Amino acid sequence: VGMAFQIVDDWLDVQGDGERTGKPVGADLKDGNPSLPLVMAIALDPEVKRIFQKKRPTAREIADALDRIRGLGVLAEVQEMARAYGRQALSALEQLSPSPYYDSLSFFIHQLVDRTA
Repeated sequence: VGMAFQIVDDWLDVQGDGERTGKPVGADLKDGNPSLPLVMAIALDPEVKRIFQKKRPTAREIADALDRIRGLGVLAEVQEMARAYGRQALSALEQLSPSPYYDSLSFFIHQLVDRTA
């Protein structure tokens, strides 16, 4: 569940709505935080790598890099990785007996993985 949460958080930093998440989009890029989408994009796009390596990228550079990341197709892969971790967590739950706690955990996992803001 923790891995799924972090991957979704990384995805939201590129694709989310900063007004709804309370975290400005592109914060990981601006702060030099190597989130999963950034690491994947850096491997594919030298311009994203250049911007990531800058000490103080401009707002325009951050916006351009985010657009480039969105165009690379890595976000769909990132979402699938989060879903895979979610499925692993749900599979682990199957060892538990049915209960309101089971239902709550299952609901939480589904909400987490499908989060868009």
